[in-house]
Amino acid sequence: MDFTDLGAVTTMEFALGKALSTPAPSALYIKLHVGDPGKDALGNPAVETTRQLVIFDNPVPVSTDGHAEALTTADVLWVAVAATETYSHMSIWDDLTAGNPWYKGAVVAPIAVTAGSNFKFDAGSKLDHV
Repeated sequence: MDFTDLGAVTTMEFALGKALSTPAPSALYIKLHVGDPGKDALGNPAVETTRQLVIFDNPVPVSTDGHAEALTTADVLWVAVAATETYSHMSIWDDLTAGNPWYKGAVVAPIAVTAGSNFKFDAGSKLDHV
């Protein structure tokens, strides 16, 4: 996962002990995309617009080059997705329907879904390279 522009600036403000221009999120929500969402996480949105709450365990370092990962603590489920499409990316937001995008990135492999079917990320899925 990569930071969006907002996520990068706000995290840098925090690391430098500056006042945060955007408050830290109290909850995080995944939005699905059918292509790279871009630096503002607005590009290539899936027809399925519902964002789902995601909760992560504590992050842990995974290498000596500044990367870490965090695992989801529960399944993240979409029931009866709105369209037949292929999810290739996701973004993570601080609000269920509005708010700010913090992270964006590709899923491990594109996943084709059929309208009306369920889609989920299993518990233990990882957010990495933050």
